[in-house]
Amino acid sequence: MRRDTSLLLATLGLCLILLVGYSLYRSLPDRLPWIQSYGQALKQAQEEGKLILAYLYTDWCGYCKKMEAETFTDKAVIDEMSDSYVWLKLNAETDEEGRQLQERFNITGYPGLLLLDGEGQEMERISGFVPPGPFREQVAAAAGGPGSFVSLLRTASREPDSIDVQYRLAEKYIERGDFSAAIERLRRVIELDPENSSGKADLSYYYLALSLASQGNEEMALLELDSMESSFPQSDYIADSTFLRGQIYYHSGNRDQAEKVLAAYVQDYPEHIHVSKARDILAERP
Repeated sequence: MRRDTSLLLATLGLCLILLVGYSLYRSLPDRLPWIQSYGQALKQAQEEGKLILAYLYTDWCGYCKKMEAETFTDKAVIDEMSDSYVWLKLNAETDEEGRQLQERFNITGYPGLLLLDGEGQEMERISGFVPPGPFREQVAAAAGGPGSFVSLLRTASREPDSIDVQYRLAEKYIERGDFSAAIERLRRVIELDPENSSGKADLSYYYLALSLASQGNEEMALLELDSMESSFPQSDYIADSTFLRGQIYYHSGNRDQAEKVLAAYVQDYPEHIHVSKARDILAERP
């Protein structure tokens, strides 16, 4: 009798464990709780004290479809992240709010993911397709990591003379296409480190020229390349500088000067990363 009672209790205990486990399983979400209203996302983020993960996509974007099929349906992503953020999904071309966010944050590649605070201020962004595991890691780092955009901004306000922070912020701004802000940070790096002791001043000249050229200021860009090459003639980025100079001449319509610079570049740096592109430009003239 005691044996039967013990067996019954054990069976009931097992059933209870299975029932609780099944209930917990059933309580987990099976998809991400997408919202399609920016205003509603802001309201929910403020009420719940959460950050917004804004996903901007287009109908023609193949990597957006891949992101939705693989990353946003991943069980670990759903289980671990669905309740931690406000999930905003907008078409960057057909949704009015999507178009507004695309323009406001200068989203030029898709899929585009923005991590926003409750006031709609950008904390960080993730561009392109990201598999489930790296996606979880990148969002977690962006939400509170010292290398996130918002963290760097806060650090820069406390440590305005930090060369590393100024340079990393410049990189963030270039990624965002905010070349005016990048130029300000890059000039600050050069001002703080005229001897290039950090190894970032010469590269800052290069990105400064690139940013100026991207704004259509080719003449000033060339002057910055002159400054880099005269200040740091042994820089590891002289080859990059030479190729950029050739590109600037090419895109500004000075074909003769472009060919002269690019021909010298190919001859002097035959194994450099941009040589094939330089050769393509040189081959264009009949």
